[in-house]
Amino acid sequence: LIRLFSNIIYILVIKIFLINYLLTAMKFSSFIIIFTFAQLCKTSSASVDKSEITERDNILVATDANFDKIINTYDFVLTAFTMDRCGQCEPIHEAFVQLAQILKERSSPIRVAEANITEEEELTGKHIKRIIPTLKFYKKRHEFMVYDVEKTDPWKLLQWVENKAAPAAFEIFTVLQANSHVDENEIVPFAFFKDENAKELAVFKEVADTFDNVKFAYTFNSDVYKAYKIQKDGIYVIKVADDTEMYKGNGTIEDIRSWIVMNSLPLVPTYGAKYSNLIYESPLKSHVYLMIRGDDEDYDDLKIIMQKAAVHFKNKLMFVIVDGSTADAHSYLDFFRIDQANLPEIRICNLTEEPFVKYKPEFEVITTDKLKQFASDYLDGKLKPHIASQELPEDWNNKTVRILSIAIFDDYIKNSTTYLAICLHKPSNDESKTMMKHWHKLGELFKNATDLVLASLDCEANEVEFGVFDITPTVVMFEPIKKAASIYSGNKTFEDLMLFLESRGFNSSSGYAEMDDVVNEMPDALCSKKVLVKLRNMMRFFDFQNLILKPQQWQCFACQQNQRSLFFWRIFRRWQEAEKAIIDAEQTKKSQRAYIGPLFLTPEVDKFAPPGKDPGNLTIAEKGGISFETAHKFSKYRYLDLSPSTIRQYCRYENLINLQYDQRFLPERHLLLGPDLAAAHFIVHRGGAVKFFNDNRWHRVNSKGEYILPGRKLPDLYIEGIDASNMALMFEGLSNLVNLEKIRFLSLKNCEYVNDWCMSQMKQFENTLEFLDLSYCSKLTADGLSALSCLKKLKYLRLEGLDQVKNIGVVAVRLEDMIPQLQVVGLDYELALANFGKDLKLLSHENVYQDAKGNAFLKDHIDELYYLAGNIPEQASLADDEMPIFVSQIRKDVPCLPDYVIEEVNRLSNGKLKHLLAGSPSGEWSQETERVLQVEARRAADENRSLHSFLKPARPEGPTWKERVQQLAVKMEILDKEDLLPLEQPKKSPTVVN
Repeated sequence: LIRLFSNIIYILVIKIFLINYLLTAMKFSSFIIIFTFAQLCKTSSASVDKSEITERDNILVATDANFDKIINTYDFVLTAFTMDRCGQCEPIHEAFVQLAQILKERSSPIRVAEANITEEEELTGKHIKRIIPTLKFYKKRHEFMVYDVEKTDPWKLLQWVENKAAPAAFEIFTVLQANSHVDENEIVPFAFFKDENAKELAVFKEVADTFDNVKFAYTFNSDVYKAYKIQKDGIYVIKVADDTEMYKGNGTIEDIRSWIVMNSLPLVPTYGAKYSNLIYESPLKSHVYLMIRGDDEDYDDLKIIMQKAAVHFKNKLMFVIVDGSTADAHSYLDFFRIDQANLPEIRICNLTEEPFVKYKPEFEVITTDKLKQFASDYLDGKLKPHIASQELPEDWNNKTVRILSIAIFDDYIKNSTTYLAICLHKPSNDESKTMMKHWHKLGELFKNATDLVLASLDCEANEVEFGVFDITPTVVMFEPIKKAASIYSGNKTFEDLMLFLESRGFNSSSGYAEMDDVVNEMPDALCSKKVLVKLRNMMRFFDFQNLILKPQQWQCFACQQNQRSLFFWRIFRRWQEAEKAIIDAEQTKKSQRAYIGPLFLTPEVDKFAPPGKDPGNLTIAEKGGISFETAHKFSKYRYLDLSPSTIRQYCRYENLINLQYDQRFLPERHLLLGPDLAAAHFIVHRGGAVKFFNDNRWHRVNSKGEYILPGRKLPDLYIEGIDASNMALMFEGLSNLVNLEKIRFLSLKNCEYVNDWCMSQMKQFENTLEFLDLSYCSKLTADGLSALSCLKKLKYLRLEGLDQVKNIGVVAVRLEDMIPQLQVVGLDYELALANFGKDLKLLSHENVYQDAKGNAFLKDHIDELYYLAGNIPEQASLADDEMPIFVSQIRKDVPCLPDYVIEEVNRLSNGKLKHLLAGSPSGEWSQETERVLQVEARRAADENRSLHSFLKPARPEGPTWKERVQQLAVKMEILDKEDLLPLEQPKKSPTVVN
């Protein structure tokens, strides 16, 4: 009873009252902490004037409140817009510190400012477009971009800003100086005034300070008036290649500036440092771009086409040429996502507001009429904007990490019923590569989650516009109901990302969108953005109605505070076990096991595996040997041979496997480029040539190893002919020629790997192919040629140099009978039929027997069969006991027939019977056959037995190693005996010259 009573007291006091007391204390303590901190922030914020200009290390600290005041106070301000956790921003800050110190020592009017857009978000929309860090120079409240200078070198920055701070318009004193200035710049805004205090001259000088890379000039000299035939004071634009134009406006700064911009550009300017700013400052915000290489043979013709179209749309559209071979054009090509191999290209871009809208024409050949129609349709609003979007694979929605494109991005988020975490990445970025490795691991970890889906978006293959947040990699979490977004800005480690996903976005430093609504309803004490940044993550874990931590968030919050508690929570133990399983699987996959080949020892490596089959499912024959662990203790070392011939054999095997892998069929290439263009790239890249329909040129690699083919799918582009002569084309490579609708010509001349299996791939051309060249394909047989009967429209078949094909004449006649319009060329029918007549005589011999499969055998008196011809695998092998012994699968004893019968059959088979009996599987004499026969001859001599004439080697065998040692020993004994005898001294002869 006492024990029971004590347990009841313990439960009532400790378990109930104490827990309730602690929860109540937590409520009040949390409220007191937040309220006290808010009051402190309110007091501190009230005492600081946000519009006051402050300095740090002689650098002006620019904020949302004082930025306009800084620009209005100082005439020359060099400003850097940076952000936290930006690796490129730190060296710029260091350079600015040194530059500010130099300017202070020189008492320069130029000041240096720095703005952190992470804290000053309002500056983002006003001054930042898309690149971080951004440097801008403000000259008398006019903005200039900082380019063509090393941004981390303070001395180069100093030289740049001093040049920009100098007056943009300077005085001309002589005619020679004026001519030199005009010839150098080609187009010059020139002010001619006789009165130095003229009002328009002051406005002209003020306008000059607003331009970059435009050389302004003014003069009071009468000789310069006469040289340029100026009759009246005013503002002119002097052009070398055109007439001089005079300004006739109202004289305001805006009007003069707009007039100078319009008249300082040629009709069709070429983009570069000279005209880049004028092009963007032009009031015409709709530009027609021709992107073409300057060394293109059609450059002059297309430039004339642009000029003709520009005259028609003057003051409506601006026509610009972009030289794709220059470094300035890279940004354009990247912006329009155009490869240099696809130039020339035409695009229209509307620069009215960001994001800029792009338009792409449907035509490929550029003409004046088509260009005019394209521009006219744009002005009439008939064109649809062009947005680059990634082509998704078929299983994009079945992967652990979904693959999204910009075309389905909005709809996918709108229709999502779960939490959606999207990783924005760029494959060329190293940080994105590491991020995607973590992301795929997390996809495997959360693949069974019912309320969370992971996805990825390639920002290089898709046109993504996210303003200042276009910094990859970036993780964004979307809530299922409100579709509010939470941008993750923590550490991009596996553990932190896992914690972010486990909490469904609550562990984000940015928070959900509805968090801003909560802040707006709170007192002014908590409206400080610095306070919000510091408290946002902590406040996310609170229930504001009860001021207590929610259970799920408390678990994540506790784990964040104490890293050791990760091992005690059940949810974290689960992902640790999963991560360990993934690491173990990768290590097992990468581990190498030693394998023994026929004559060499080599490790098993995955990249040597034949394509289309998993390395773990390979048979022993496909691996090329037996496992080193299961090999016999003697076989582990007996076959280890590092002779040059064995190394060459291994290298040939490795090259063959790599060649098979290189020629595998890639569905991505077929899908992105289309069947015809994908086949063209495959053939031309490997040394072949292709001819397109309605095109008389053969496209092939030039002397520099380069070739020009379109890099994207084009309509009405069909292959008519393929020349694969002398290529290492294999069975796997022919799979890349599928779905060619209009191919008529195919040449496989002298392709060493083309065999009977390749002929089975010809069926895909049955309705189009008219000419086929199989000359000098040494691995073809009659069976493979017979498979060509499926080519219904074949007109010409070239079979030159196929001496290895048995009965090639009969095969040709059969094909011509099965395909009425076919004509076989390159074949000596008389010789082929003569060889066929010899085969008939061989088969008609009384001792030659033919089975149901067409195999021919020589039958002796005791009914033993000796193979002559057919399809039986012919293979010779060697066993290695002490000496090599021939154990051929084909060779038997000499037939029990008279010698004249054997000689007659051997003559009818062109000597093949003798070769087969001697052990040559190819029907020809070989070095291996000679070696075997020499061993047999030596054994027969040791056993005192005679050999048949067919089994004698072609040349006698040399002495063995033991015999050589014995002969050397005998010679040494003779020499030793001769050394004991006196030697006679030879008589010297006077005619001998030593």
